[in-house]
Amino acid sequence: MLINASYTCDFSRANIESFKAVGEKYKDKIETVIVYTIDAHPVDVPSPYSADSAVWIPPHNVRDSIAAPQPKTYGDRIDLSKKWTEKYDISFPVLVDNPDNDYWVEFGQAPNMCYIIDEKGIVEYRETWYNEKRLEEELVNLSD
Repeated sequence: MLINASYTCDFSRANIESFKAVGEKYKDKIETVIVYTIDAHPVDVPSPYSADSAVWIPPHNVRDSIAAPQPKTYGDRIDLSKKWTEKYDISFPVLVDNPDNDYWVEFGQAPNMCYIIDEKGIVEYRETWYNEKRLEEELVNLSD
């Protein structure tokens, strides 16, 4: 199971406990991997999701004191992903998309996408917006 996420994405942070719970519940059937992608709501440049190309800081980021610039180098992105992983006690492997955002561009430009890929590399299931209930229904169906 691959899940897109980033530190400045308020929805990614809100779903972290769900990612952990589903990953733990189905750990005998799936391996959970987080793909750290472009930051959704950086403080220094427009959000990649902003309709008007403006800096867009969600209220939850303000409330939670989440502020980070968009990483400028691969090392910066790795450092921010490590900060995020440690802060939220994420034990799953975290893959970090490259500075050109190749994964994000190819696999879906959303911070909460989820894929289930079988052992042959075939995408068995794709969610464009992470939803625990739908995901669990699919995991039950895939395991039958």
